[in-house]
Amino acid sequence: MEWIGSGVAAVCMFILGGLWYGPFFGRVWMETLNLTEEDVKADKDGMALIYGTTFIVQIITAQVMEYLFSPENPTHGLMVGGLAGAFLASSALGVGYLFEGRPRKLFYINAGYIVVGYAIMGAILGLL
Repeated sequence: MEWIGSGVAAVCMFILGGLWYGPFFGRVWMETLNLTEEDVKADKDGMALIYGTTFIVQIITAQVMEYLFSPENPTHGLMVGGLAGAFLASSALGVGYLFEGRPRKLFYINAGYIVVGYAIMGAILGLL
């Protein structure tokens, strides 16, 4: 397995998450969950564990994506990553949202992150 590609892909997904849940959709995401900025910033001690675990999960995701799909080039990687995000990860997420009665807007924000992130991850794996 290509560890450099997985590491770069995980870093990019991590950065995308910061942008996605920050300046891109952070305000709408917090409103949908009835959170304030103070709520989000309240657990500073637990954030290191959350960020660290998130990064490890993203490396694992990149490794599995590379193993299952073996992206041949960035275009192929973009396609298989986007399809995996849309029809594997997001569909599973959506089923949970249906049973939990969670807001559709929240699903679109979270699923959008997965689809875009997996597409970028796949493109990077196809490149490296």
